[in-house]
Amino acid sequence: MNGTLTPWKPLLALLMTTLWYPVHTAAASGLPAPRPTVHGHPGRVQAIAPGPEELHRAARLFLAELTGDDGRTLAAGWRRLGFERTEAKDQAMARGCHLIQERTGRRTGRGTFLLCPMAGTRIALQIPHRYTDLDTGTLGQQMAREWPWVAVAWNSVPRNTPLDGGGTADLTHMPASYFNALIEALADSGLVMRIVQLHGFSQAKRRSPAARGAHLILSAGTHAPPQTLYAQAECLRRNLTEAARLFPDEVDELGAVTNVQGQVARQRGLEFIHVEMSRPLRQRLIGDIQARTTLIRCLSP
Repeated sequence: MNGTLTPWKPLLALLMTTLWYPVHTAAASGLPAPRPTVHGHPGRVQAIAPGPEELHRAARLFLAELTGDDGRTLAAGWRRLGFERTEAKDQAMARGCHLIQERTGRRTGRGTFLLCPMAGTRIALQIPHRYTDLDTGTLGQQMAREWPWVAVAWNSVPRNTPLDGGGTADLTHMPASYFNALIEALADSGLVMRIVQLHGFSQAKRRSPAARGAHLILSAGTHAPPQTLYAQAECLRRNLTEAARLFPDEVDELGAVTNVQGQVARQRGLEFIHVEMSRPLRQRLIGDIQARTTLIRCLSP
């Protein structure tokens, strides 16, 4: 694995105050609130599936962000889609980074995105269930601070939010979403070769002894893992937790075989890594920067 992990300076104040929703007594910790609101104010959640034309425009804007298009043009384009584009200010972390999120008072489930085309790595991170997969939002925030991802994407409404026209706003099973549009743009940009997606699971709810005893389940979203995944699983077993398991060889659950982002990534020639973590492992990772460093190093190209 290439690259040296050097923790970045504390995450820009802008990201801390706008990406993460308010907390009760632990505001200084950066932990997200259990009930998400918009930009620090209560907001009405109305999950609306984007149409084909909107997604085409979003994919073009993502690609323009990644290839260094004019900022004023990009800001205007995002405004027309109902988003705000804000330049990140922190010199150490956010040089060239922009935060893209829906306007104040508007949350339709499109997601929140941090784009850093000058990051110098070839990896992107997605957290699609940050409100229901407990701790994954906080963990994603920490990892965004500590590693120069080309892109980081968070969901912006809970996965069980009813979606107009039927179904729910679970991005991993929506055939059309901004998460998918971002993957298409990342592939077209040539900046990224690997998408990592973080999830959390309850050991008590698993049906098999292998899954109940696992602390990490790694998959590529297929029944035939690429050879690189075996090396990543071994790295995680050796350096993070002995209870890291590989789907489908060592455990037959949580393999992400229906995950839409995995399908889109493979269709566009990108690697997809689906990481399921037990609650004890998530809590350990949140409290231990060295453990997070190990996780990222094992998953990086």
